[in-house]
Amino acid sequence: MAALVIAASLCGCQTIEYGPAGASPIARYAYSESPVNETRYVLTITGPANAGMTVMHSMWKRRAGELCGENYSETLFRAERPTTTYGYYGGAPGAPVLQGFLDCGVGSAGAGDLAAAPQ
Repeated sequence: MAALVIAASLCGCQTIEYGPAGASPIARYAYSESPVNETRYVLTITGPANAGMTVMHSMWKRRAGELCGENYSETLFRAERPTTTYGYYGGAPGAPVLQGFLDCGVGSAGAGDLAAAPQ
């Protein structure tokens, strides 16, 4: 076990639990976002092959909260777990991906304000 830890540290193979995609150290749950306008993003979360979708949703909401605070709405348009290899026994699960629109400044508090507005 100690040899494995030493080998990993020598090759620079360090991972963290959560962080930006493409950064070092590598994040198991990696996020990236692309701004669409001042209040809208396309947010993507990629996880390890063994990640459950409940955890993936938690990571998506975590990043949404970091970008927008408490008031936001989400529209997920991609939730997939691709198959990475085909063999004699079928495929192996790939890295799951959650992707969707994140709209800052709207959400449950914003919806309540609209409902209370005079018609």
